[in-house]
Formats: sequence, C-alpha cells, structure tokens
Amino acid sequence: MLDANKKGWVTAPDLHDTLLDFGIYCHKDDVYAFVRKFDHDSDGRMLFSDFCDAFTPNDSYYVHVLNNRQPHYCHAGVSRFNFFTNPTRDILFRCFKTHFSAEESCNLAKKRLARRPKFNVRDIFRYLDNLESGVLSRKCMKKAVEDNQYNFSESELTRLFDRFDRAKSGRVNFQQFAEGMIPNN
Repeated sequence: MLDANKKGWVTAPDLHDTLLDFGIYCHKDDVYAFVRKFDHDSDGRMLFSDFCDAFTPNDSYYVHVLNNRQPHYCHAGVSRFNFFTNPTRDILFRCFKTHFSAEESCNLAKKRLARRPKFNVRDIFRYLDNLESGVLSRKCMKKAVEDNQYNFSESELTRLFDRFDRAKSGRVNFQQFAEGMIPNN
C-alpha cells in the first residue's frame, strides 16, 4: 500500500507522495523526521521491519495477537487504495498523524531546552551516567528518573531509552545522546 513502486522500501519523499495520494496532507519535515526515527540502519530507506517497529503496539498482548494473525496479501490487480477497509485505513493514517504530532511536541521541547542559557547536553549526559562509564544504560536512566521523583512506567522508560539507543545495543554513548537531544530544524 505504501510502497507504491514495489521496491521493498520507501524513502521520505516516496512516503510523503503516498500520503498525499491518500489525501493525508502533512509537512515534509514531519515525514523526514518519521523516517529518520524509524530507519534503523540510517540509509534513508524504511523497510517493512521499520514500519513494523513504528506501528506495532508496546503491549505484549497486542503484539501476540498481531503476530499470530493470518496475513491477507493483496493480489495483483487490486488497487492499493483498496488494500484495507475505509475504517482500517483511517486508523492507520490517524496513527501516522499521531506519530507526526508526538515528534513535533518532542522537537518543541528540545528547542525550549536549547534556548535555556545554562542547558548543556554534555552536563546532562554526565549526570545520567551515574556509573561514570561513558555510556548510558537503561539502569542509569531509570536511576536518574527515580532520583528526581518522576514516575515513569517500565514501558515509558523503555520507549525513552529506545529514542537514543537506535542500534538496540542496550548502551547509549554521548554522540547518540547528543543527536537525540538536538532539535530538528
């Protein structure tokens, strides 16, 4: 449906054009930010697995339900505009818009932080690196959150850490952290 050219991947311009084809009007910057966030090998192309990461729920029950659902492949000759029912398509596109909105909110917060005269990314990294190992772990981040009396669920903490740990290594170095803290545009 989204891979109009059947290449096995889409780029940000491809995705933007496809969304326009479906009547979803969004800013190109939002689509580029979406692709950057979920393109795990950072080659500018979103694979099917990248889309799965973007749209698979965090709740293990729903992951199980989706993974055990029989696929309904579209047959040749079926228009990509008819791949899903209208309600399903509407939910999918609302999910895209939610991704775009959340990214914009996060980016605005990063811009507010960047304007604060005493804000320094290296100082924040050092604070979070309570083991002074030069890398952040999920445990370090959890300790910092708890020390500041914030109540994050395990799921929220995992999603926060994963924003920086794009390689899914369980460790975040300063470069990865800094890139995650710099506002887009």
